[in-house]
Amino acid sequence: MDILTQALLGASVSTAVCHRPLGRKATLVGAIAGYVPDLDILLIPFSDPAFPFEYPRPFSHSLLLIPVLGILTALLFMPFKSFRQHWRWVFLASMVGLATHAPLDWCTSWGTMILWPITDKRYALDIIAVIDPLFTIPLIIGLLVYLIRPNRTKWVPVTLLIALVYMCLAAIQMTRVYNAQQILAESRGHHIDRSRVNTTLGNIILWRSYYVYNDRIYADGIRMPLWGSAEIREGEQSLPVFHIEQLPDIGHLSEKQQKRIKENTVKLIKFSNGYAALHPENPNVICDMRYSLNHSFQPLWGVELHLDQPENAITWKRMYAARWDIITDLYRTCVIGDKTYQPFSTYEKK
Repeated sequence: MDILTQALLGASVSTAVCHRPLGRKATLVGAIAGYVPDLDILLIPFSDPAFPFEYPRPFSHSLLLIPVLGILTALLFMPFKSFRQHWRWVFLASMVGLATHAPLDWCTSWGTMILWPITDKRYALDIIAVIDPLFTIPLIIGLLVYLIRPNRTKWVPVTLLIALVYMCLAAIQMTRVYNAQQILAESRGHHIDRSRVNTTLGNIILWRSYYVYNDRIYADGIRMPLWGSAEIREGEQSLPVFHIEQLPDIGHLSEKQQKRIKENTVKLIKFSNGYAALHPENPNVICDMRYSLNHSFQPLWGVELHLDQPENAITWKRMYAARWDIITDLYRTCVIGDKTYQPFSTYEKK
């Protein structure tokens, strides 16, 4: 999740566990420990510019490295006497804060290497968006109350419980969306080969469903109210899954550029969990189709081939920008709905 939420969660859990001996120092230790795994951004300059997403959430997010990173983080505080006096609790606060990071990222759809070095597979539960104020705000409130009035220690565990309940509600919503996705596919006569659902930014009402059938990707929007039936907005088209064998002829390029194209295309396919496809309007762009600016196929990023540029034949292409109209439409649809979404009963009867 975003770095603010990671630091807040680490600080909240460390405070709840270690506030008696450490006081507000537990909050500081937990906040820093909760952020530490995201220092992997310092590795981005070492990645190929054609694929800058190689390093976010890599080995630093492994559950198996929590003891190592926890000790290293705690050592940062040892030069200070007030921390050394309670060094055991500082090490515990560091471990606890750091242990919150990977599980929270695991709950998103991005993909996290939680079992490195056993495997470099990225795991994702798809429960919550990478930014969700409804999860973050209770944590802010609990810590602010505690930092202003340290005697009110119950606020932190209470807001942690609220955040946990919200996460459980999101998991229930995800299950309901998967059920709707299955019925929608059956109404089309499709037998799903593999599928995912992602909640859209900052909510658990509006979801994007996508699945593969006969080596084609189908994407749809599903609005799932907290109570009541789902509503569906079908995608306008399906796209064939892109495989590395479908790369165009690159024999005229140097061996170095051929290697870059193949390696970065494989990275994109792996990073997208096999949901890569050519851009519907630009066949030179291979996109990660898990994320979109709309319910169908308006991808956010991908790699672009420039076969007429021998020295830079592949580049990273970003296809999004901060647009308030999209964000406004998103939350309007969440709250009051959208006429383009059809009642779920329409598909149950097919």
